[in-house]
Amino acid sequence: MLNWLYDIVTRVVLALHSVLAPLFGDSSGVTWGLSVFFLTILVRILLFPLFVKQIRSQRAMSELAPKLKELQTKHKNDRERLGQETMALYKAHGVNPLMGCLPLVLQAPVFYALFHVLRYISNHGGAATNAASFKPEYGWTIDQLQSAGHAHVFGVPLALGFRTANKAHLFDASPTTVKVVTVVAIV
Repeated sequence: MLNWLYDIVTRVVLALHSVLAPLFGDSSGVTWGLSVFFLTILVRILLFPLFVKQIRSQRAMSELAPKLKELQTKHKNDRERLGQETMALYKAHGVNPLMGCLPLVLQAPVFYALFHVLRYISNHGGAATNAASFKPEYGWTIDQLQSAGHAHVFGVPLALGFRTANKAHLFDASPTTVKVVTVVAIV
């Protein structure tokens, strides 16, 4: 269902990787890690205008709070009338209460897709060499998938995370190191 979004996220990560590869190396964990980092920054930049609108909307909602309180007091027994008056107040002041959550709603699928793509790398990055019939998805080639799956950042495979630290021995890494680096990356 979201394959189209997984394709887009993969293509952006691969495009960023191809730009960074001459600087840090094609299979470098720094290259792959920065590709993911810059994807996150790119999403934030693209959604910045919505964040500005969100802040303006929140300020306007704060300014309208006393008027909303008056309406609630005035129409406390008539829910329907309260809803109509509230919507009229929002319309009169050009406020959209849904604008407060719009950036979150728009970025959540992108970050879910990034999570899915990283999990795909984790699940198939090392296995891509072993299966002769393996056909990569989302625009990956086997070489790219292997490169991402075996890339290390601070001695930790990029394909591993907090919940997959038990596989660290397969990559000559320590589960504790995997967990520490994962927490630092999240922060």
